Amino acid sequence: MIYLRPRMAVVEQTARVIAHRPAGPCSRHIPRDNAPKAATMSIGKKIAHRAEAMKGGAKKTTGRATGSRRLQAEGRGDQVKGNLKQAGQKIKDAFKH
Repeated sequence: MIYLRPRMAVVEQTARVIAHRPAGPCSRHIPRDNAPKAATMSIGKKIAHRAEAMKGGAKKTTGRATGSRRLQAEGRGDQVKGNLKQAGQKIKDAFKH
């Protein structure tokens, strides 16, 4: 013999189950890669690399004004080094995301 529950009992049971569910998305639907991401190229490093490039530019200009080839070359080197560091950080940030 098959015993069927009255329709009202099924509705009440369903309401109780829904009321006991935790609010928010189910744990299986939360992406695992939800960890907080590091700030892209920290402000301190960004400022330091920009300052290095600017320092190199200033040295280069001073070398030109004074006619010092050594100072001019040193400035060019510092400027390139700062620019390369900036580019490296940008590439690293691009691959993080």
